[in-house]
Amino acid sequence: MNLKFLLLILIVLCGNVSFSQIKFDPIKLQNSKVYGAEIASLLDTIEVYEFKDTNANTLFLKNGFRSANYLNGKEWLEIAEENEVYRIDIVYSKYPLRNGEYAEIYPLLLNRLYYLFTIDSRLNSSLIEWNKVWQTHCENNSQVDQLLHGVLIWYRPIVESPDEIDSVLILNTSNSSSTLSFNDINESKEVKEQLQILINSDLLSDSLRNVIQHKSIIEQQQTIIHLLEKRLSDLPEEDLSKIDRIKRKKYEQELSKFTKYSQNDIVTKVFNRHPEWKDILVINDWTGSMYGYGGQVLQWHLNNLETSGITNITLFNDGDNKATSEKVIGETGGIYTENADNIERLIALFNLVMMKGYGGDGPENDIEAILKAIELSPEAKEIVLIADNNACIRDILLSDRIKKPVRIIVCGATDNAINPDLAYLAQITGGGIYLIEEDIEKLALKIEGETLILGEEKRFSLLKSMCSNWLIKPMVKYKSFKETRFKSKKKIHYLDVSNQLNGEIPKKLFKLKGLLYLDLSNNKLGELTIKIGQLVQLKHLNLSSNNLKSLPSEFNRLNFLTYLNLSNNELIEIPVKIMELYYLDTLILANNQLKNLPKVVNLNKLNVLDISGNKLKKLPSRASSLKKLHYLNAAYNEFVNFSPSICRLIELEYLDLSGNKLTDIPLEIKNLKKLKELHLEGNNLSNELRDQLLVWLPNTHIYFE
Repeated sequence: MNLKFLLLILIVLCGNVSFSQIKFDPIKLQNSKVYGAEIASLLDTIEVYEFKDTNANTLFLKNGFRSANYLNGKEWLEIAEENEVYRIDIVYSKYPLRNGEYAEIYPLLLNRLYYLFTIDSRLNSSLIEWNKVWQTHCENNSQVDQLLHGVLIWYRPIVESPDEIDSVLILNTSNSSSTLSFNDINESKEVKEQLQILINSDLLSDSLRNVIQHKSIIEQQQTIIHLLEKRLSDLPEEDLSKIDRIKRKKYEQELSKFTKYSQNDIVTKVFNRHPEWKDILVINDWTGSMYGYGGQVLQWHLNNLETSGITNITLFNDGDNKATSEKVIGETGGIYTENADNIERLIALFNLVMMKGYGGDGPENDIEAILKAIELSPEAKEIVLIADNNACIRDILLSDRIKKPVRIIVCGATDNAINPDLAYLAQITGGGIYLIEEDIEKLALKIEGETLILGEEKRFSLLKSMCSNWLIKPMVKYKSFKETRFKSKKKIHYLDVSNQLNGEIPKKLFKLKGLLYLDLSNNKLGELTIKIGQLVQLKHLNLSSNNLKSLPSEFNRLNFLTYLNLSNNELIEIPVKIMELYYLDTLILANNQLKNLPKVVNLNKLNVLDISGNKLKKLPSRASSLKKLHYLNAAYNEFVNFSPSICRLIELEYLDLSGNKLTDIPLEIKNLKKLKELHLEGNNLSNELRDQLLVWLPNTHIYFE
């Protein structure tokens, strides 16, 4: 009996998986020649054009095309104890082909299974769904080397409290009419109907049409998706002002396939009422009944080319058929944008996004889509959301990240009932609600019993379909873990545990996936676990007054932070990704050991920056990109020369450079016309320069001593 076999038996015996539950016999894993085909038959086969990793509730263990060893096995052990695995995909390439046929490499498959179980023997379970994922986009060695190979572990948090179990049961029951599994989605009437339209169109050659007619719905869908993606990449840019009448007629005919789904012409009427809207980003819910309204957008744009202000159209389908359990707020995906002046590309995109997903459960990722659209076109003046009145907003808690008014065209409103999520979004962004016959642009949102009051006593019935009426209430603040017991973990949004921990964060904190505000200050923390990246909804994070020397790379998943306090630690460097947190408003790095800041600085919304009490000698030149910075504290560093980038921060109102080694200030400081307060104490400035500064900045209070 060889050593490798004994090791595997020992792993199984010491693990938590009994022989009655194991999926793969350890003895057979040692003999691929005899048992390879049998082991391979225990996994279902899925073929994909190209595997793409997912960010939500999955972990990808990487290895190479010809390798069975895993490069990041420890990452699974970090989270294994608090999660249960329900699916595992072994991902490799269907390559090489011999005479057009693929011969499965059994030794590689069995070795990958063996080394996976040496990481965690509990994964060898018959309770887990097992798949082989074969990638087909591989025609040569170079192409194959670019593809991902390894194991994708699908997991979900272990439910511990009765409260959580009840909430899951309630959610499943309340959504039962609208939640579809992947197979349900692919077998739905909408998919079949749209598939048939595309199969009969000129997208397919006659020979390909004959072949896929006999394939399953899923295979037909994947073929169409591949063809549409290729068509999108091949289509040239288009100048709408030069298209002829015949081409316009063709586009109108293709759009009629979508507009037939409309209940009414609300989109057309609203745009006709507002010719003053210019530089418009249209964000369109592209699920189920919403296809018709997206068709109306494009048809109106086509018919009003000279006056239409639509520049870009974004479609979102709530995750490209992603399972509900895998949807993470802010990272759900299924969002696609195209220039509005390329009708042919947009029609192809309409079909592609429809093929890729139908939303699944009821709530949609409206806010994520809006934020993505604005990020791609930050100069746009108008944000118009084409919204489903009957769908709640999954990521409503991210609404305050939107800094522009959102004009919401409410589709499907009946019986004078309005979705409170849409009303809340319009109010918090300073936008408006647009119905088929009226506009409500000055919202003063109130709920009285069953009545929703908007604007000047505009009264509507309250559409209650599981939406977040509680948002109008103040946030409940918890100040200890004890207070959070028996509460639904997803509904805990504020937690202050400062001065309560003794150098270690309890694992249960990372189960509070709904946290928006977290205070971990004064807790003697020496390191920060990678699990911090699981709290993707966080807006406010205080880690001040600990003993942190570094930050994990997973910090970059906290994409929606607006406030980050890392002061009074022992940080030597800052990860580049922190300097790319798009929505960050306040960043406090005071009193650390920083000698340099990352050269990449993309904090486009940063208002407050405190880097005082470090060992910095200069600011990176890219700091001049902080166009919205009002407050900069760089006191008590080692600045010998005045950083030129400071003079380009024209919105600055407060600047503290005290306690440095400055001997000169350039004339360009006159550009800081909004500067109200300038601190220069503790520098070696001549009396002549001091007098000159008083002349250059006559409206600024300058402190020299």
